Amino acid sequence: MTKLSLTELWQFIRYLWPKRKTKYGLFLILTSILLISSFTTIDLITQKIFLGVLVVVVCVLWLFVSGRIILPSKKITIAFALKAIKPASQTIIEESIIKLKEKLNQIRASERFRIIEIGSDLFSTNEQAEKYIKKKKIRLIIHGNIWNEKRETHYIFDLKNFFYSFIVNAEKNSQEFFLKLADIQLAISNRDWQIDEVNSLRDLEKVSTNFVEIILSIVAICFSTSEKQEHLSIALIEHILPLLESHITPEERKIQILENKTAKISINLLRSGRLKTILHGRYLDVGYRLSLSGKYQESFLHYKRALELGVSPIDSLTGLAITSFYLNNTGGAIEYTEQIKKYNEHHRVYYVNMGFLMIIKGEYDKAISFYDNFRKRFRSSQKENVSFAKEIIKFINEQLIKRANEYGLLFAKGIITYNFISKSDGRIILQEFINRAENIDKYKNMIAKTKKIID
Repeated sequence: MTKLSLTELWQFIRYLWPKRKTKYGLFLILTSILLISSFTTIDLITQKIFLGVLVVVVCVLWLFVSGRIILPSKKITIAFALKAIKPASQTIIEESIIKLKEKLNQIRASERFRIIEIGSDLFSTNEQAEKYIKKKKIRLIIHGNIWNEKRETHYIFDLKNFFYSFIVNAEKNSQEFFLKLADIQLAISNRDWQIDEVNSLRDLEKVSTNFVEIILSIVAICFSTSEKQEHLSIALIEHILPLLESHITPEERKIQILENKTAKISINLLRSGRLKTILHGRYLDVGYRLSLSGKYQESFLHYKRALELGVSPIDSLTGLAITSFYLNNTGGAIEYTEQIKKYNEHHRVYYVNMGFLMIIKGEYDKAISFYDNFRKRFRSSQKENVSFAKEIIKFINEQLIKRANEYGLLFAKGIITYNFISKSDGRIILQEFINRAENIDKYKNMIAKTKKIID
């Protein structure tokens, strides 16, 4: 007969303890209560009343403990339903979750999450897990089996055989839906989930870091296009990026161009790059909405953060130029617009911004040159140019209300309308410019240019 050591006995008790959250565990608890009650000496009626109350209390508590009932919370609920196949694996599950909570606390993200453990028998497939998520309003469930094998005198634990079930905030089968799934798959892929008993502290740190990165990535990606959760998505990515960046070695930062003209990029760099792109998009979206509501200083700061990421500098610089102008910093608007030339010296935003800003500065000859370049280099046959032109005209109309005596703005509006939207409407606006500015000397070159165009 094999004897159990105290360590093995304690390990076995820890292995059994989580099973209290399963139906099998409830059955054992109730059976134990009935067995114990059979040895009591109290009268039968009292015994039945006490037993009935105890069974009800135990069943109600079990519903909460097992995850059948989950109380609502303002925090994001992440549930673990990991099942230890052998007693030794249970210790690793417990220690991994403890480490995860410590790591979330270290990066000051713990106040945003509620980590719970639920019964491993609640579902057996991803489909069942997804139904459970929707019903209980849980953001993410990590579920599956944890295996271990003995090698000589120590154990190797493998945590890779589990699944992630989550709700994607996007219309199913849409482009956005598949893009989010691809980003989440990238966050999950190619991670080391082995824990060697000999190096358990080091390996637990590695596994808990994996969990943190994956949990924060999945939640941030799922919320990345939600206006209601945009600040949460931003905060989570800001938390996770330093972690991801810390994994990238100098060698991994090098992108290799192969003979077939494809690029070879390390997965760590790719993971970080995708989250930077998502964060950049969120900064731009929030910056734009803040600008629309007149919160220009806050908008400026979001565009500044977007620029610091280095993902799409022209979009960031465009936002910085516009908000600088609204903040009465024309010099700053010119400076940020000039920086666009570093990335594309013939960008349409560069020509249009500089043309407008030169009118504001009273440098009308320079304005003519910039608008000429815009007309020559871009065509109305391209839909994106027409859409861009309409946005510019909307902006100029706003400025015409504030600067009714700046007739140069009529010139700008007429030129853009004539070339990109409607020649007849453009002629009317340009003729209005001539009528108002004909006797004003500073506009004489603009008038000459206008007459040449409409003739």
